[in-house]
Amino acid sequence: MVAFRVLQDAVQTAMDAGVIQASDAETCSDVLWAMMHGIVALAITMPMGDSECVQRLTDVARDMVFKAISQCLTSGPEKGMNAGLVTRRKVSSS
Repeated sequence: MVAFRVLQDAVQTAMDAGVIQASDAETCSDVLWAMMHGIVALAITMPMGDSECVQRLTDVARDMVFKAISQCLTSGPEKGMNAGLVTRRKVSSS
């Protein structure tokens, strides 16, 4: 599947750059893919699935991912949510 491979390559690139640390790019990509696939499936099948509802779901999903990453940043990967799965590090600009 080409679209999944694009996501997996992006995750791997972020891992190689030290922006994301994950157990492996495929697992991290699977989680991101499943989350967005669920939102898309709900948007297609929900009777009340107007664009505002879909946007709200997307915003909440994004905020949850950012919150998990930021919790790992402040408490360290050993104590953060999903310890050891995803952490984010600052990349030097040099």
